[in-house]
Amino acid sequence: MQPISGGLPAMREGVRSSYHARMPRSRVIDRDAAVFGAIVARLRMERGWTLADFARFTGMNATWLGVLEHGRNVPSLTTILRLAAVFGIEASELMRQMEHARRKTPAGGGDAAAE
Repeated sequence: MQPISGGLPAMREGVRSSYHARMPRSRVIDRDAAVFGAIVARLRMERGWTLADFARFTGMNATWLGVLEHGRNVPSLTTILRLAAVFGIEASELMRQMEHARRKTPAGGGDAAAE
């Protein structure tokens, strides 16, 4: 693996990560995961990137990223740091946006974030 900006490892060119079909997806959308996913989707679309582009830039699987954007995957700290680096922002900026959006969403707002 070669490091990308910010010292995070990148996938070797030509090597594809896979999303394991048997990996369980959350049946209930976590409110915070939905808010975070919406922020990631917005940042991606602001840059004019498709999910395939985004997957290539992050070295992550496009399906996994799509599921993340829909609030059905909860990212690890390593993933949050990698996403921030690819977007060219600080992880703290991602968290600031998360907190801002979280304050605007009612506590029982899980339904609003559902598909």
